[in-house]
Amino acid sequence: MKAADEPPSFDEVFVIVEDMPVFPDNSDKSLKRTFSDFRDYIKSETYYPLMARKRKIQTSVFVQFTIGPDGKIYDIVIPKPKYDLLDYEAARVIRNSPRWIPGRQKGKAVAVRMNTSVSFYQ
Repeated sequence: MKAADEPPSFDEVFVIVEDMPVFPDNSDKSLKRTFSDFRDYIKSETYYPLMARKRKIQTSVFVQFTIGPDGKIYDIVIPKPKYDLLDYEAARVIRNSPRWIPGRQKGKAVAVRMNTSVSFYQ
């Protein structure tokens, strides 16, 4: 039996599917527009921690995550952690993303692994 906060395990996680996940409020559902909308979301929701700004830390944090068949975000990973404050903030922004329209393979909603970066520059 799984604990209540344990993420679900997926039968298969795809990287490329017939219909890629779509970020919400994307009326044309084109892949290019989806990533543009998601980048806008990241920029608007990211807080650049004061301590990092004072220390003039400027970097991008690479983030991997899975969009589940239910459109929720799971399995957030920072493959190359650099600065705890920035890594935490990048993960927070991705974790709080609105629910996506899930990717589909052969007509079935499936889990899809995605990558992005969160930038911290002054």
